[in-house]
Amino acid sequence: DLNDLGYMERNSLRQVEWDTNRRVAASSSESRITGETQRLYLVYRENAAGQRLQSRIQLSRDVQYNNAWRAYEELRVVPGGVDDLILSRGNGPVKLDTRVNGYADFTSPRFGNWQFVLGAYAFQQGVEDYSGWLQLVTTWYAHEKLTLRLDLLPQYSDDWLLWEEDNLFGSYRARRLDFDFRLDWIPAPRHELRIKWQWIGIHADPRRAYLADPSGRLRRIDIAPADQTMALTPSPRPPDLAVVPFTVNNLGVQIRYRYEIAPQSELFVVYARGGYDLIDDDERGVGQLFRHMRDVRDSDQFLIKFR
Repeated sequence: DLNDLGYMERNSLRQVEWDTNRRVAASSSESRITGETQRLYLVYRENAAGQRLQSRIQLSRDVQYNNAWRAYEELRVVPGGVDDLILSRGNGPVKLDTRVNGYADFTSPRFGNWQFVLGAYAFQQGVEDYSGWLQLVTTWYAHEKLTLRLDLLPQYSDDWLLWEEDNLFGSYRARRLDFDFRLDWIPAPRHELRIKWQWIGIHADPRRAYLADPSGRLRRIDIAPADQTMALTPSPRPPDLAVVPFTVNNLGVQIRYRYEIAPQSELFVVYARGGYDLIDDDERGVGQLFRHMRDVRDSDQFLIKFR
């Protein structure tokens, strides 16, 4: 098992990479920039069957300013290729055209006890239209031994391609919110308390349906506008086949206490709660899902570990 040697991204992969970095120092003591890294990253990928997977041409720029701000910019071109993971159930791979993605984020210096990160990403995750998300990270250094971090990631997808069954795919217009809260506290030497609260809410409405032909190309199917169940017509498939709206409500909470008994000897006491709901024909928006997160409860675990 090759995975015993370490992390393996996926099975059936041949990959060649080229990574070039250029570092630029400040031209003078009065320069606004204290340092800059420019990067060119090329990767070619194919599977063990010789099919060309989606590869990548990536240009990025990481700039550090003398006022302690940092900016990162990235442009990514993904040449056309096949996706052999989205449809890996005996129906063959799907061919996707060339895509262009762009990303940027800005990290602030410390303003008193606060620090911020603001990011934006525009990308293609379907057949033709774009999606995007924003990221806002707020960190509060309340004390040298107490840090709170909140990460919000709202996302809007105009063309989210998902496999449904057999060779049927649905394109969805979706709204999603990722909520990530973390608290790290060291109340006394050798004691540590960490709280992590992660939640994801998704509301998705179908907009198009596709059938993959034997060559892997996606062929659009008309959706009857008068049918609220979004039945597909015309199609040789069963008449009750439908691409329907759905919601996802996913919650994970962990409270972990760690006590260092002696060097390399620790006691952990952990409580974890998790839940996942995937509901078809659910009309609740992301805000309603957030308010109902307490209803998502599949498991409670309590763990004591001595190392």
